[in-house]
Parts: sequence; structure tokens; C-alpha cells
Amino acid sequence: MFNYNHLFYFWMVAREGSIAGAARVTGVTPPNVSAQVARLEATLGAKLFEKSGRGLVLTPLGAAMYTYVDEMFAIAAEMKKMLENGGRRTLRLAVGVTDGVPAVVTHRLLAPILAQPRLAQLVVHHGPLARLTAELGARELDVVLCCERLPAGSPVRARPHLLGKSSLVLLAAEELARSVAPGFPRSLDGARP
Repeated sequence: MFNYNHLFYFWMVAREGSIAGAARVTGVTPPNVSAQVARLEATLGAKLFEKSGRGLVLTPLGAAMYTYVDEMFAIAAEMKKMLENGGRRTLRLAVGVTDGVPAVVTHRLLAPILAQPRLAQLVVHHGPLARLTAELGARELDVVLCCERLPAGSPVRARPHLLGKSSLVLLAAEELARSVAPGFPRSLDGARP
């Protein structure tokens, strides 16, 4: 079994990049932080850090281990928040929003989530559809808001749902409107404003 304190100080040193930084953040003396990390390395029989200038960098084993420890402490923080909220678990919704979706639409669609009586953590990622659907496929996102369909042959299995329709209104001077009316909307190709 790993010692929770050893893992905690390993995590803090990795985050801060030095024993001194971890000591400053945790309020523990540098020799105590160093001793905790040394005990963990002794338990593993391997080094987790290498010196780099005045700081420390993770060894390959340390970097691999850090991903697990970071997730472990993220879950612990989530549990602490749940306990502070009387046992109510925080809901998490990760939403991807493509570049073409207007901010006002995004806000209107997501605002009701934050108004829920149950605590909700809303995470929003913006970007191109290809990247966001890859994140959706990797289960890093729960939903993607977009104005276009998934490309044919996409490896991501997702089902589109129409959330609303928006009409488009074009206004023009009467003379311009008459000149582009035949063959509209193709008549707009190459038209000058």
C-alpha cells in the first residue's frame, strides 16, 4: 500500500517543480518534504525526479505516476466538495462549442444548467468540429454544440439533435435587391456591396 502523505508530497513537488516550492505551498519544511518523497522512492525502488537547474523534473516513471496521482487528488477534491455540500455530489458537464456557434446562443443553451439547485460544474471547450468530435469520441466531452453535421465517415458515433432553427434576414437597398433577385441566392456570388 502507498502512503497517502508520500503521494501528496510527490504530487506537490511535481506541481511546484521543486522541494522549496512544495514546502512553501504546504507549510512544511523542505527537509520534511524531501524525506516524504525519498520514502516514496524507497518504497518503489526507483527515482521519480531528476535535478534540472535549481528545480526538479519528473523521470519517465515519475511522469507516468503523476498522471494517476493527479487524478487521485482531483477525485479527493471532488469528494471533499461533496462532503462540504451536505453529501450532494457536484454534477459535471463538459461541452464542446464549435467556432461557428454564436456566443449568445451558447449562453442561452447553457445558462439553465447553472441555475439548477444541485451544484453543477460546467466545462466549455471551444474549437473546430474535428477536434471537438475527437474529444467527444474519447469521452472527454459530453456534448458538442455545432452548426454543421458530422462529416460522412466520421469514426465518432454520435446522434445529432436539432436544438432550434434560426431564420436569416437579408436587407438591401431596393435597387440592389431587384438586381440580385433573379437566381437568388447564387446571384450573390461575386456581387459587390
